[in-house]
Amino acid sequence: MVDSDIWNEIVDLFHENQSKDERIIQNDWEKMILRKYLGFDKSDIDSQRRLRIGSTDKKIDVMLKKNGEEFCVIELKQHSHSKNNGGQAQLFSYLNQLKKIRLGILVCDKLYVYAFDYKLDDCEQAFVEIPFEEDNENGLAFVHFFQKQEMDLDKIVDWVNEKYRERLDIERRREKEREIVEKIKSEITRDLIKNLLRDHFVRKFGCANSFFEQAYREYSGTDNPPPPSDFDESSTTRQMKDLKVVLSKGQVIQESTANATLCKAVKYALDLYGSSRVLEVMRNNNIVCDGECLLKKGRHNKYPGQSHPIGNGYFVNGHMNNETKRDKLVRLGNALGLHWTVSVD
Repeated sequence: MVDSDIWNEIVDLFHENQSKDERIIQNDWEKMILRKYLGFDKSDIDSQRRLRIGSTDKKIDVMLKKNGEEFCVIELKQHSHSKNNGGQAQLFSYLNQLKKIRLGILVCDKLYVYAFDYKLDDCEQAFVEIPFEEDNENGLAFVHFFQKQEMDLDKIVDWVNEKYRERLDIERRREKEREIVEKIKSEITRDLIKNLLRDHFVRKFGCANSFFEQAYREYSGTDNPPPPSDFDESSTTRQMKDLKVVLSKGQVIQESTANATLCKAVKYALDLYGSSRVLEVMRNNNIVCDGECLLKKGRHNKYPGQSHPIGNGYFVNGHMNNETKRDKLVRLGNALGLHWTVSVD
């Protein structure tokens, strides 16, 4: 089998075991993935290897060997768990205790490969994050590097470190871009926009400022007559004030409907931290609605009509009252460190 066929088989197994317990997951990894697909012998797989940590005996799910020498610790978790549900911490505790193993693998909602360096803190360890998606580029590389007959430990470590550097470069670039966007937003004012428009149109048409002022008033509606006395704007006003998000620097997110405000606030978090981080935080903090994450790729299953698109195929579930919307945004902001204030008027 070629690398792509093997990886796609691994992806199929992942989806089949989505709700299975760790015993079944371990059995499939030992018999199917490690032995059948990657070519390891039964003697290369030390299942439930005992390890003494302090006064407690622990069991490593899989210690992988080559030519009789241990080289990789594998920690297997249910596929609904993220790496922050204890799997990564458990794997690192084993690696720190062993002091000689350079590679670690964590299987949970994604596949993580770690190049472990004992001189670094746990938060500095290099890793490759691989979603269980067909034909994933890093998934194909995983299959290539972990084929027993072709395996070279130094090449695997170099691959992980290179991918991790690329990841950090992307994160730094996004952070820099976000800083520039925030600086621009902090300097945008209604007067600045109006003055720039005035300069543009006065130069374009060679007209006096008064012509622009008249056009601007008509465009913005300030020249419109007041509504009739029997016009009831209470519902519109009430809707405008339903949900309000005040960012840490004072900017306000408040749209014409509470759902629109909810969507814009979630989109703000996505732009700032990226979809992977926001979805991970929602899963870890149970920020859900109707049994699914508040944010989802594709429409939500139970009430698809309440799924609101925010771009790139992502939807926000608005099927809740405004107080619940507020509470979920408060929890999201706290988990991400956004320091925003959310209120319902």
